[in-house]
Order: sequence, then C-alpha cells, then structure tokens
Amino acid sequence: MRVSDGNKSGLGRYARSRLTLGCLLSPLLLLLMVLLVAAIGCWMHLRRSHNELVQEIASVRETGRPLTTIDLELLYKPEPGLPDVTAELERVLRILDDKEVEDSLARVRKLGDALRTTPNREPTPELAEIERLLARFEQLLAFAPSLLDREFTTRFSYDLTLGFASSTPHAFRMLQGTQVLGLQLRVDLYCGRTSEAVNRLLQQLAMADTLGNDPNAIPQIVRLVIIRTAVTSLELLLGQQEVEEQDLTRLQSAFQKLDLRRSLQFTIRAERAMEYTCCTWPVESLAESDGDEKTRNRDFIEQNLARGPRYPWDAAVVLKSFRRLDEAAESSVHAVVREWNAVSDECRTRIKRAGRTYPYSSVLLPPFSITIKQFAMADAQGGAAIAAIAAARFRKRTQRWPATWQELVPEYLPVIPLDPFSGQEMLLRLSSESLKIYSVGENKQDESGSWQEGEFADVGVAIEVGKPE
Repeated sequence: MRVSDGNKSGLGRYARSRLTLGCLLSPLLLLLMVLLVAAIGCWMHLRRSHNELVQEIASVRETGRPLTTIDLELLYKPEPGLPDVTAELERVLRILDDKEVEDSLARVRKLGDALRTTPNREPTPELAEIERLLARFEQLLAFAPSLLDREFTTRFSYDLTLGFASSTPHAFRMLQGTQVLGLQLRVDLYCGRTSEAVNRLLQQLAMADTLGNDPNAIPQIVRLVIIRTAVTSLELLLGQQEVEEQDLTRLQSAFQKLDLRRSLQFTIRAERAMEYTCCTWPVESLAESDGDEKTRNRDFIEQNLARGPRYPWDAAVVLKSFRRLDEAAESSVHAVVREWNAVSDECRTRIKRAGRTYPYSSVLLPPFSITIKQFAMADAQGGAAIAAIAAARFRKRTQRWPATWQELVPEYLPVIPLDPFSGQEMLLRLSSESLKIYSVGENKQDESGSWQEGEFADVGVAIEVGKPE
C-alpha cells in the first residue's frame, strides 16, 4: 500500500515527538530509580541501625547496669553493711567553704613545697605559718586517722541525673583536704616524725578511697590526683627517711589494695550512661551539656529520654564503643588503653568520612581519652610505688638498692608490675643519684625516666638513693 506524502510527514512528526518525550522521560526515570534505590538503602540503614541499637540497649539492660543518667542516680548508693562516713567528711571539710581559709591553704602549700623534708627540727618562719594554718584544720586532722581503723562507704549528695552538668564540689573539697594532710606530712618529715608521716600518707590514700564508689568521671579523676599526690609523698619519705619494716609493710599493703581497674570499669559504665542520655538531646544542646540551664533541668532530660536517640546509628556506635571498653576492663587497665586506641582510631575515621552524620559520637567520645590516660598514669604510678616500697625493704635488709627486678621478685615483690601503656614489664633504673621505676608512657618510648609534664613523659616513681642526713 502506498503512503501519501502527507501521511509520511505525520508519521515523522509522531516519531520525533516520541523520541523527544523519551529523551525527557529517561533522565527523570533514571532519577526516580536512583531516589528509590537511595530510599531503600536509607530505610535498610535505619532498620539495621535500629536493630543494632535495640541489641546494644538489651545487652546493657540484661546486666542491670545503668543505661541512662536516671539509672545512674538510682544505682549510686552506699555499699550495704558498711558505715557511711559521708556526713562526718562533709562536717570536717566545711571549713573550706570559708574563702579566706581556701586562699590561705593555696598560699601556705607553696611554703610546704619549699620546706626541707630531711629531719631538721629547727623552727623557721615558714614552719610557724604552716602550723598556724594546720591548727585551723584540727577537726580534719583528728578525723582522718579514724579512716585507717575501719571499712567505710560514702554517698555524696548530688544529682547524677543531670549527667555532665552534675555539680561535684565534694570532690574538690576532698582534694583540698588531702592537701592539708600533705602539709602535715611535710611538717612531720621536717621534724623527723617518720611514723607519723607514714600515717599521714596512709590517710591520703584513705581519703582517695572515699571517692572510690563515685561513678562520675570528675570525682574519679580527683581520686587519681590524690593517689598520685600520695605517690609523691612516698618518694619524699623513702628518699629522705629511714622507714621501719612494719611501716613499709603497711604502705605496701595500702597501695596493693588500690583497685583502679574496678574504678575504671565503674567510670566507663557511668560515662556510657551520660553519653547515651546526651544522644537523646537535640544536636544543638550538645554544646550546652555542662552549662545551659535547660540541660540542668531534670524534666528536659526525662522528656528527651522518652523520645529516644535522635540518630539511632550514632547512639549504637556510642553504646558499642563503651561495651568494648567495659569488656576490656574485665582484664586490666592496659586492655582498656589498647581497646580505647582502637575506638579512637575508628572515631577519627568516621569524623573524616561522615562526621555530620555522627554528630554525637564525634563530640562525646574523644574527650574520654583524658580519663583513660589519667587512669593509666595512676595505675603506672601505683604499680611503681608498690615496687619502690619493695626496693626499700630490700635496702633495709641488704644496705643497698636493687639494680634488677630479679633481686626483688619473688621475695619482696610477687611479680614485676605491668606497664599499662605498653603492656610490657615496667622499667627499673638505678644510678648514683636515684632509683627509678617507671612506665614508658603514652608514646611507648623509653625517655630514661623523664618526669617532665607533657605528652611524651615517662610515668613512675623516683627515689633519691643517697643516705638520709
């Protein structure tokens, strides 16, 4: 059949219109397919994230450990069966509420640092001023020895529901109270009262124990500072005084009782509760977590917890990270340090690749490295202190300081202390000037026992090996 020219023209126009329509619809259909695939991928991601979050929440709930700051507040109680000394502590530390006394303590502490610790007994203006201040702390100095004669528990009155916004003035009062004990210890050393100085050092450790079951990271860090202050007192004591065997045994026993692994585990669980609670807040509230009035409001916290996490996948990352740390803490402080390094590396990678989609873990996880490092440093100094006391016992019997671990283990020391940073044995160096027992620190490099503050400092104990004057 023959087609006319007019029909040919119509067919051409129809074909061209179909082609044009196809050209227009193809990108649109492709875009719709891309959007559909993206939507399905997003739905699957949300579904998977929701399931991961549910699993992580269930794993916390099954153990009965705190998931939120409300749980944390309910679980922080005095240990049953032990006398609660909280009220007594607060009474004897109440004098520090006086700003004049607080300022005087800060000034006189400098005089204490300058006071010679070799026995002298000669009165000096500095000694007189220190003793005038110590007289104002008569109640504290009389109360502290009672902590050595009994087991005890505490529960300081503050609201853990507020999480990072919780106020912890009791921790700083405890630190100041320990500084008072340190001043008295220096006076005892100056006056040659060695046994009294040993008792003051033991009282410092007992004061640290009053914060032992406080789950908040800030009181725990203060506790670690107190322990490290006690280690400094030990360095002075062992380097400048002849300490009796029975006092050395008491000191060694007190340092061995410090269970920093257990305290770190409590802190990890509390930090998890605080960070998960923050994951339920609006993102813009993160910057206000420790200062804005609304984040200090219990109603605000409860309402957001009822709504659940804003970014379920990010909340799952937070819970998973702390589950790994909690499991590592079952082993040792070193295991936590090692696991934290892996968690930190993963966090940095997430921030580089998709930081905006992980706003909570990107902000909340990194600062916890400070707490981990403080625990590791205190654990290193605690282990070094135990070994240093063993070395002092060795010297008392042999009239010389040990040059190797083999001279101490196992008669004076059960095992060589573990370096929480490297996981290897701690180092022992004896020179004509000092005995150093130390960890290689955060950079895992032996700096020959350098105590300079900073990222690359070693951590441990240094004892003057010259005979006391």
